[in-house]
Amino acid sequence: MRRRQRSPPTAAGATSSAKSRLVSIFERIAEAKITEAMKRGEFADLPGTGRPLELEDLSRVPAELRLAYKVLQNADVVPPEVELRREIYSLGRLIDETADEDQHERLRRKWRLDQLHYSILIERRTGRIALAGRPGR
Repeated sequence: MRRRQRSPPTAAGATSSAKSRLVSIFERIAEAKITEAMKRGEFADLPGTGRPLELEDLSRVPAELRLAYKVLQNADVVPPEVELRREIYSLGRLIDETADEDQHERLRRKWRLDQLHYSILIERRTGRIALAGRPGR
């Protein structure tokens, strides 16, 4: 029987092994620091202590956009389409509540302009024309 000779490890194999050891070292250091902090009681008064985590379902957000989505969401930044929809909704309510004819006409002009901007944004994004809704009167 003839023995197969093992080939020397490739540079890529050695690199992945070294990365694995490095990650393992960092994991152990992190675990040790977390354990020490827990013993000192540094996590005892955090908001939400003792309650289950409220995890968000981001399954509809493409994986490559999730980090950016969370950063923007945490900064209370919304896409322009959402801002315009809110503005259009608010203008519609103001139009319904306004008795002054001059003010009513100014609000309707603003509403129509915002509606046009919204339709353009949605058409650019989806290729379809979209309307955000009609005001009363």
